[in-house]
Amino acid sequence: MCFEGFDTSTSPGTPDNPEEVTPDVRCYRIQVHNSVLHFNGSAAAAAPALSAAVPPNRGLTVTAWVMPSCAMSGGGNVTLAAFGSMRHAAALAGVAAAPADDGLSLRNSMGWSPGATAAAPGTFYYTDCRSGWATSAAAFACGVWHSVGFTIAADGAGMLYVDGVARSAHLAGRSDTVSYAAVPFQTDSRPDSDAGAGTFTLGAGSFTGSMDDVRVWGAGFTPAQMGDSLFARRITLDSPSAAAAGALPLADYTMRPGSQPPSMSAEGVTHGLAAHPGVTPCVLGVDRSVGPTAGGCGTTVLGWNFAAGAAPKCGFGGRQSRATYGSATHVTCDTPGRVPPGEAAVTASNDGVRFTDPAEVGKKVWHLALESSLWSAGGGGYGAAADGACTLLDQGADSEVSFGGWFCANCAETAAA
Repeated sequence: MCFEGFDTSTSPGTPDNPEEVTPDVRCYRIQVHNSVLHFNGSAAAAAPALSAAVPPNRGLTVTAWVMPSCAMSGGGNVTLAAFGSMRHAAALAGVAAAPADDGLSLRNSMGWSPGATAAAPGTFYYTDCRSGWATSAAAFACGVWHSVGFTIAADGAGMLYVDGVARSAHLAGRSDTVSYAAVPFQTDSRPDSDAGAGTFTLGAGSFTGSMDDVRVWGAGFTPAQMGDSLFARRITLDSPSAAAAGALPLADYTMRPGSQPPSMSAEGVTHGLAAHPGVTPCVLGVDRSVGPTAGGCGTTVLGWNFAAGAAPKCGFGGRQSRATYGSATHVTCDTPGRVPPGEAAVTASNDGVRFTDPAEVGKKVWHLALESSLWSAGGGGYGAAADGACTLLDQGADSEVSFGGWFCANCAETAAA
């Protein structure tokens, strides 16, 4: 949410001019930041009481936004979120050869396996003490936000989702697609319902990166309900995910300082301000407001709450183009072109699906596409001459002349960079 505006008021006139009024103009701007939790590789957040709150005979769903740091390259497995158990009951007295109850310490968890190098893609996985491993393909980059979650139905049928709940095209008319995973598994493992033994942790001490909007539900979800849990900025009883669960989430960690339920404790983690792809960016301007109808002109789109996601896009009217994340306040993209010439409202999306709503932002940014009339490749021997035009001008001593034009400099070089 962001907007700019002003209001006016009038004040009484002066003794010399009682009729005079003075406008009192106040400009204001509101920016809403998103909070995330940063992990440094030797820290964790814990909510032990959450384990006992999960209904034992129903399903379980955990969703989160995760950005693994590229500092974790080199392989291995890193826990993102895990239900565990510290149960270690003694053998039953008087029962021969009765085993101790070790509690099956890893009840339900999801994690990240970094690539061998920072440039190599990594994998996400689900695992517990009973089902083994459900692992995605090695197709996900570090240093980028990913939506990750698993859901388990009451009958034990489970699914691990990464970056959405359906495969989708990156851009209409192109063959490339956004990397996506939906990995099935089967398990009868559930969180420990013993209030003194069950555990729930985020990071588990070895994760380096950021997390946000971790939600835990006591029900299994359909793909649509999973999407709602990941992308809804605020869950209400009318939300599809809450309607499916019959209640609000058992935990909804927004990572705002002081907002976590009392059951969440954290050691060594830090709060920060950043957007993830579930946050819709605000577009407030462009550095090149005019370009050719053919498109291909590199343009910087300015605003708030841009995020390093898997599929950022810019929108120019009804057409879209890839975006490259630059910072929280800008992305770059090539204009897609427009026929016939005219204006197009500029929007942006962190996830490639949910675009800026200018009405909510309170500002509409325009880009004007014009017919190209001259192209110069630059360098010596290129250009155009119209010296004869001077003969058409007034040659008087007091004559004046004005000239101008529309220019889009170095579009091809910028687009190819």
